[in-house]
Amino acid sequence: MEINHYITDLKKVTYAKEETRPFTGLDCSLGINPYGISPFVANAFSEMLLHPQEISDYPHGRALTEAISRYWANYAAVDPDQISLCNGSIDGIYQINRLFYGQDVTVLGMQPQFSDYVMDAAAAGFAYRAVPLSQGSAYRFPTERFLSAICPDISLI
Repeated sequence: MEINHYITDLKKVTYAKEETRPFTGLDCSLGINPYGISPFVANAFSEMLLHPQEISDYPHGRALTEAISRYWANYAAVDPDQISLCNGSIDGIYQINRLFYGQDVTVLGMQPQFSDYVMDAAAAGFAYRAVPLSQGSAYRFPTERFLSAICPDISLI
């Protein structure tokens, strides 16, 4: 069995400056929050009639997806089975990309963008096109340019 050449050919690309920073007490790279759930988030989930403990434990049960489904019922018919829970944004990114893995995929994004997404798309063999933000427009999202970049061969935005 061969190793996927998209992974062996992958070059790390980041817009972040590689420098040492003093320890601030929170390291999100491990996906661990030692401070627990924020009061704002706890309040939002209490409005959905969920206790924070029901959402903080892994693996997640059906209580959260059922509550989300009920919460949005007045706006859209979302079945709990249509909801996928993720362990952080990077897990969500991986899940979305795996839906398209093995297909001829072209992704449209903006630049700069979360570099780990671009790296994961490259590792999956996806072609990536970017609509750059510009200093001249104070890095505002270029809605018209972005919409005009959408064409039939774009698989994922």
